[in-house]
Amino acid sequence: MADLGDEQIDLLKLDIEGAEDEVLPTLDLRSLGVRVFSTQLHHTGSVKEAGLISDLRDQGYVAVACRPVVKLTFLSESELRHS
Repeated sequence: MADLGDEQIDLLKLDIEGAEDEVLPTLDLRSLGVRVFSTQLHHTGSVKEAGLISDLRDQGYVAVACRPVVKLTFLSESELRHS
């Protein structure tokens, strides 16, 4: 981002085949300027899914779409205020 002069990411889409538990908690989406975040959760543990979703909520992202096979899309709360 710094090399290209980008200040935000309009859409970040992750499909990391089961590594969500390790990767998602390490992402600071707000500091990256992510407006829309989309991911697919590959595990079936509802407790883990709830924790990951809660972490995204804590970062200021709201689930705006959910498709079968737990494909989720989140929108930054600041983007919701602009629409």
